[in-house]
Amino acid sequence: MASASLADLVKRRALIDRILAHDLAVLKEARATLAERERARLVRAAETARVETLAAEAQTRRAEAVARREERRTLLGAIRGARALHERAASEVAGQERKLAEFIAALPPPAPGGAPLHTGFAVLRGRLAHPADGPVEVGFGRVVNPRFNTVTVQKGIDIAARKGAPVRAVAPGRVAHAGWFKGYGNLVIVDHGDGYHTLVAHLDSMSTAMGEEVTAGTLLGTVGETGSLKGPYLYFEVRERGKPVDPRAWLAP
Repeated sequence: MASASLADLVKRRALIDRILAHDLAVLKEARATLAERERARLVRAAETARVETLAAEAQTRRAEAVARREERRTLLGAIRGARALHERAASEVAGQERKLAEFIAALPPPAPGGAPLHTGFAVLRGRLAHPADGPVEVGFGRVVNPRFNTVTVQKGIDIAARKGAPVRAVAPGRVAHAGWFKGYGNLVIVDHGDGYHTLVAHLDSMSTAMGEEVTAGTLLGTVGETGSLKGPYLYFEVRERGKPVDPRAWLAP
């Protein structure tokens, strides 16, 4: 507006337009630069957050790995301890089995003048009544422990009978022993003559006495868990001249 002439006004207007265009270009560039910086800042913030998340996840995984290692170490120690306890118990059972075999071999013969036993036990193979009601839980012979992969030899069978169930003689005979025997608890041994004996162990109570004559079905006691490491059940053996034989071959189906 201070132009002295029309030509000066046109010149000044052109110069102002150029200055404004330049300033607008600079402003646009500044805004673009600012926007790029903001985008870069957001990218850096997102990357920082991602790295922090990954670091937190890694820390969590490390803590979980440490916890799992400690848990495995504790579990392994417990298993080793349980295995050692199991092996020690198995060794003690084997020792008691030997002592039982020696005990049966040393049972006194009938009193002088007494009638020898001839019950015909040998012909009862496959026809003996079961000593107690219940399925066979552990069979005769080689037994592999699924947890510890250890092998033991079972000289009789374990019958899963309820506690307090009656235990009866499987055939006629004479009670050769009725009392406590380490590892077997309350144990009753019946001499059937001709070198045959049957044994019932872990009884809760005994209803017979040494020297008593019994018939098939005579009540010997009740199922219990005396001397047992696994709760109530009935342990049953058949021995032929002191040697354990598979009772299932003697019991009726």
